Amino acid sequence: MVKLSTRNIHSGDEDIVSSHVDDGTPRCCSCERLKPRGTTYYKLDDGRKLCQECIESIINTDHGRRSICLEVQNFYKKLNVKVEKIPVRLVGRQVIIDAMKEGNDDSDRQLPVIRAVGLFEKSLTSAFMGRPSQLCYEVKEILIWYGLPRILTGSLLAQQMMRAWLRLNSLNCCPNMSPEVEKGICGYFAHRWLEYSSSSYSSKKLSEFEEKLCRKRN
Repeated sequence: MVKLSTRNIHSGDEDIVSSHVDDGTPRCCSCERLKPRGTTYYKLDDGRKLCQECIESIINTDHGRRSICLEVQNFYKKLNVKVEKIPVRLVGRQVIIDAMKEGNDDSDRQLPVIRAVGLFEKSLTSAFMGRPSQLCYEVKEILIWYGLPRILTGSLLAQQMMRAWLRLNSLNCCPNMSPEVEKGICGYFAHRWLEYSSSSYSSKKLSEFEEKLCRKRN
């Protein structure tokens, strides 16, 4: 008898044969579960694949984009954080890859997959009364993968909106904030969004699978 090694996939609570991780077995681009035998995974136009559960609540239209943007803005409003109305665009995988190649990204480069990115323009303030010039930012837009579930799209949007808020207010709050601290703050608010979405404060009732996604990402 041959003993097959297994490992746990973070988002799926399933033991899988470890060789399937790199042998081309389809993986859901949202929950990251590998495709079980006998199930259907749906292929998006840019080649990404979605499982049956994740595809039930995907954000794939302008109406869905506007709706989730309003939800995240209301989330920050309840926290007394005034976020700007930043242009948000749903895009395919290659658009974000191209944006990163241009050197305009402010995403987490350590992640194996980049699902969202904030685009900024940088400039220097003029030196004044002995004060050195300082770096300031202008937000161009936020790019997020289309075809992700609402709960994940909202989490990514909350993260990028907080990054934009920190950049826009950098001169007044923390002009010397390190990238590591910025990353931690943005991640914290992404998790706060998940908690908010699964609480009674949210106007949207989550499905059983969305609640599971919230728990896994918290």
